[in-house]
Amino acid sequence: MSFRDLWRSWWIWMVVVTALVLVSLSLWYSNYLVTRLSIEEERRVELLARAQEFIGSVEDESCELNFILENILKGNESIPVIFADSEGNVLEHRNILDSTWVGEARELKLKEALAEMKNSGIPPVPIRLGSGQDVEQVVLYVYYSESWLLKQLRWYPYIQLVVIGVFILFVFIGYALAKRSEQNNIWVGMARETAHQLGTPISGMIAWVELLRLPVVEEADRQEYLNELERDISRLRNIAERFSRIGSSPDLHPESPALLLLQSVEYVRKRLPKKAEVIFESTISESVKVPLDVNLFGWVIENLVKNALDALPDERGKIQIRILIGKKGDVLIEVEDNGKGIAPRHLSRVFDTGFTTKKRGWGLGLSLSKRIIETFFKGRIMVYRSEPGVGTVFRIILPVSSLPRLGK
Repeated sequence: MSFRDLWRSWWIWMVVVTALVLVSLSLWYSNYLVTRLSIEEERRVELLARAQEFIGSVEDESCELNFILENILKGNESIPVIFADSEGNVLEHRNILDSTWVGEARELKLKEALAEMKNSGIPPVPIRLGSGQDVEQVVLYVYYSESWLLKQLRWYPYIQLVVIGVFILFVFIGYALAKRSEQNNIWVGMARETAHQLGTPISGMIAWVELLRLPVVEEADRQEYLNELERDISRLRNIAERFSRIGSSPDLHPESPALLLLQSVEYVRKRLPKKAEVIFESTISESVKVPLDVNLFGWVIENLVKNALDALPDERGKIQIRILIGKKGDVLIEVEDNGKGIAPRHLSRVFDTGFTTKKRGWGLGLSLSKRIIETFFKGRIMVYRSEPGVGTVFRIILPVSSLPRLGK
């Protein structure tokens, strides 16, 4: 499996894991902030109670002490606070009501707020007033609840969790729709590829039959037409076998890539339009063997030749096919054309399923070729060189464990 296929299989799980990690970090940090803010609010209420207790314990109230208490009270503009006696009577409150609450509604709202604070689980802060024997007497309590900011901060990670969950859901939906669209394109493309594969031998058979129907046909020509007709029939059998092997393991045998390449070139050369000139060059012995499937290898070569043919200009073009031994001992096959070339922005997508720059193409030929070479033959296929307006060179690299000497 190639890196691209591996990525397509695992990227969705990478998104899920990343989202879970982000949610976990968000929950942890939010809980940390909530704990710190909760402790800070508790300290502020404690300071408020101690300040009130201190002022109530002195006999003479001074302006400085009143000023300090007033500033402490003003410093608490977010924490809801109620001062109540031991019998539950509200003596003072902060950040509970606004000016719109008056009369009985105001008193009822204060009682409801006090009841909620008592049931919230937050213990009240006692204020001990008096002196001498009354030092330990509890006169009133300071009840309080969490501030609006602290409450929102507690809910924030869960809101974030919902948002990330919705995001992951959309990712899954998008992925499913993309896969369905890709499968539909593949099915349509395979149907078109089938028609294309069958078109060449069928058109050839029609031509040979028409030639055989001529009133005067030399016996030598007749035999040649029959031989070509037989080759086209054999070609139809090979095409049927190719498509029957899609999704199954290939039948690999030690084969001569030079010989197979020559046979493919001879077949397509007679069936290409006159605008194309095919040149075959080989510097490798036919005794060099590579584990190959004959039908699948021929499919790859024909796809590359067809791709080169489509790229040729309207005037007569040239397709060069070479096979040689690379520096590392691998078998190299190159298909070069002098066509329009490939734009740099398209080079990384040439082998993607469904990608094509042709008006009537489906983008399956090169994708199938890449899968056959890399998955079945354990080789590589690449755009070795391409320049717009000059031409393109596709290169196939087939690994060979040991090569006999040339000429043996």
